[in-house]
Amino acid sequence: MKVHSILAPALAALVFAGCGERPDAPPADSATVLEPSRPSTAEAVPAPADGVLKTRVVEALRQDSSLNTDSMIVTVREGEVKLNGVVPAEQITRADTVVRKVDGVRVVINALRPTTPSS
Repeated sequence: MKVHSILAPALAALVFAGCGERPDAPPADSATVLEPSRPSTAEAVPAPADGVLKTRVVEALRQDSSLNTDSMIVTVREGEVKLNGVVPAEQITRADTVVRKVDGVRVVINALRPTTPSS
């Protein structure tokens, strides 16, 4: 009888210890991890394909009358545009500026080199 009188209150305390808490809620003393917010589909704009972006970049360069694009080489990979070639020195920064304004360009690597003066 003594065993039942001791175990009954202990068992009751264990059974009712979790009352009032939601089973899916984290314990009160645990940390809460917040997931980063994601843009809605209306805000998310997909990056253009590399071929499409290259076409836009080349067209923008050609439309600038101060640039001679004959010796420029444009490569695109995942929104990263690389400019190569030898051009007059004053065209190096101008080409960079034009390319940075094209929608979809993430990074510009300007590897254009100035022409050497003829002797």
